[in-house]
Formats: sequence, C-alpha cells, structure tokens
Amino acid sequence: MKRLLGILLLLAALPLCADDLFELYAKKDHRAAQALVEKELAQRPFDPLLHYNLGVIAEKQGQKGDALHHYLQALQAAPDLKEARNNIDLLAAELHVTVPKRLTEKSGDIAPVMILFFVFLYLLIGALLLYMLRPGWKLRLLLVPLFMLTVLFAVLFFTRYRDTGAQLYAVAVTAAELKSGPDTALTAVGKVREGEVLEISGASVGWLKAKSFQDNIEGWIHAPQIRHLTRRIE
Repeated sequence: MKRLLGILLLLAALPLCADDLFELYAKKDHRAAQALVEKELAQRPFDPLLHYNLGVIAEKQGQKGDALHHYLQALQAAPDLKEARNNIDLLAAELHVTVPKRLTEKSGDIAPVMILFFVFLYLLIGALLLYMLRPGWKLRLLLVPLFMLTVLFAVLFFTRYRDTGAQLYAVAVTAAELKSGPDTALTAVGKVREGEVLEISGASVGWLKAKSFQDNIEGWIHAPQIRHLTRRIE
C-alpha cells in the first residue's frame, strides 16, 4: 500500500497521462511507467512527485540506488514529503548506507543571510572610512562587533551557498570502486555501495572525484555509476 500511494499521489500532477500511468503500474509494466514519468520529468525536472514516483518504480525493478536518488531529489524540492523521507530511511537501512541529514532536512534560505552579510559589510566599510577621517575610541569599539558580525554572516552565507550547489552531491546507483585517479587501470583505493551518498569535488573526462560519507575515503568514480543531486532554491 505504501508503494501504491506514490502512484496515487501522482494523479493530480499528471492530468494528461495519469490513467495510462496507473494502468501500466497495475499491469506491472514498470519500464513503460518509468518512461512515461521520465517524459514528464523532462518538462518539470524539479517536480517532487515525479521523482517520488520514479523512486517507487525503480524499487519495483530492484534499482535501489536509483530509487534512493529519486527519493532524495524529491526532498530537495519538497522537504515535508513524508513518504519520500520514510522510504529513504527504509532503503538506507536495507542498503547499510548513511544519508547526511543536510540532504533530508530543510536547507536554510540563503537570501536573508546574504542580505545581512552585505548590510554588515557596508556598515563595517563605512565605519572604517569614518574612523580614518575622524579617529576615536568609540568608533574603534564599534568596529569590533561589526567585524565579528560580518565574519559570522560571511561564514553562514558561504556555508549555505555551498550546501545549495547544483552538483555537490551524488548517489551511487551501483556498487563501484574508487580509483586513485581517473582511469580504470589505476589502483583501487576503496569501494562504494549501491545507494551510497558521495560528495563531488572534481571532474575529468568521464570521471568524478568523490568522497564517501560512509567511510570518508576519497577517490575517482566512473561518471555513469552515479546520479547527481540538484538542490533547488525557490
């Protein structure tokens, strides 16, 4: 019943093909159902219900890493989608992988932090200019909290900007080896499990430099073996 709920949730989202999708799912023609949802996804790449239902279909086909990716992608656009969160917990336990909390919780809005950072930056610059023209102990004392607040909001701004990067995170859709460099002939430095979440830090032709959240090992993985997570800000 839990998996069927995903398809039922989609009925309002796909007015043109909901009947076809439900029929395909009922017939267990999961490949055709997947193709139908992916066609819609091309038009609405951030739709959480589309990603959720692709996760349900992927699970039915035994593609658990792919399913975990779609559930996580659904949460990036709809952090309150409980069905996706519950399925992530179940899959993560089944696959024995760790999912960072930052990917399952609401990310902080970057706009207010950015505004506060620039406000305090301008105040700090203004106070510095005023102090240069008219030095005084009161202005010197004022510079201390302004500087501290500017640094604080700069760190918060950088952290939230980094966490909302388009392709910082990815999910391994199959078990794979991490190589010491971007070549299959190089030494393996570790392994990743299906469904494991990776942090991406570099790229070469057909390869990505990634660090595992599971055991903190860093190496190179073949690009087709992962799916990027796109974190969207409204």
